[in-house]
Amino acid sequence: WRSKKAVYESFEFLDSIGVGASIAEIVSSKFGGAADAFAQAVKENPYAVVEKSGSVLTFPHADRIAARLGFLPHDERRIREGVVYAANSLANSTG
Repeated sequence: WRSKKAVYESFEFLDSIGVGASIAEIVSSKFGGAADAFAQAVKENPYAVVEKSGSVLTFPHADRIAARLGFLPHDERRIREGVVYAANSLANSTG
């Protein structure tokens, strides 16, 4: 029962910050199928989750999540991931 409660609470938290159940389920599989591990990773650094999620979550998703969690716009992690996102976007658009 406790593990089911932890999963429910994790999905509830993720939903409250804008990560729907289907995305949470897909990305949780990248964390060994553990929704609580995914939720904890998001709380610690939503930008780090982008890389691990493959193409499921993007920088704009992480940025909205981070804002909801109170991360500041000038957070070093945001700037670093934003530069990576911009460089990848440019590289993909120019072929």
